[in-house]
Amino acid sequence: MPDQAQFFNMRIVYSVPGMDRVEVKKDLVYRTVSERSLKMDVYSPAHSDNPSPVIFLIHGGPVSPDSNLKDAQPLVSLAQLLAASGFSAVVFNHRLLSPSHFRESAGDLAEVVRIVRERADEFHLDKNRVAFWASSAGGPLLSPWLLQRPSYLRCVAAYSVILDLDVPFPPIATPPEDQRREFSAIRYIGEGVRKVPPIFIAKTENDHPWVNQSIARFVAEALSQNIAFQLLARPNGHHGFEVMDDDVWSKEILERTISFYKTHL
Repeated sequence: MPDQAQFFNMRIVYSVPGMDRVEVKKDLVYRTVSERSLKMDVYSPAHSDNPSPVIFLIHGGPVSPDSNLKDAQPLVSLAQLLAASGFSAVVFNHRLLSPSHFRESAGDLAEVVRIVRERADEFHLDKNRVAFWASSAGGPLLSPWLLQRPSYLRCVAAYSVILDLDVPFPPIATPPEDQRREFSAIRYIGEGVRKVPPIFIAKTENDHPWVNQSIARFVAEALSQNIAFQLLARPNGHHGFEVMDDDVWSKEILERTISFYKTHL
């Protein structure tokens, strides 16, 4: 198994032509907090005539204060895949420094979405066709958007993601009680006045038990509420399967995720 540094140097296992030719605007500051500049990169299709839909890639954590996860190869290669497939992609650093920092990260996500939509003409993207792609501990950041979905949020993909913070976690990873309630996506899929966006969920057999348990609970609730979602569950595989497991299952899930975005964006 690779260590964290090795993992961050690995690319996703699926590719399409043109990933090496996409355009990127790097190291754009979208927010400054306590003298720390939070940066984003915006990837765009090469030579696109029309504004493209935009997908925000939400990384997990916890991360160290000086981390620069937007430059990690798993996220870079995902953004290149999306841009080569006709989308704009935004990769950004956010402050998920510990299990008690979901509010800070949620504020960062809201701000990067606001800034990118405000500068839509500059980035040549369609501010009314927005999607999210959340991974791992980035899942709880979807919660406010499920409760009060804006009209421009068209769909969401979630890989190996935590969707219920009330499942049993290891003590070191347990969020505070108030944040467990506030950032459990499962609580909001039946409560919002607006319709929950279509959701694409991918899970793997050998993931952390609390991850798979949270997905199982979310899926059961989504079924009971008649929420539109797709679930792909791959055999074997690991957390971060799209990077870790180079096989037909991972490639099919990535390919079908792109098809999901093309359908709903």
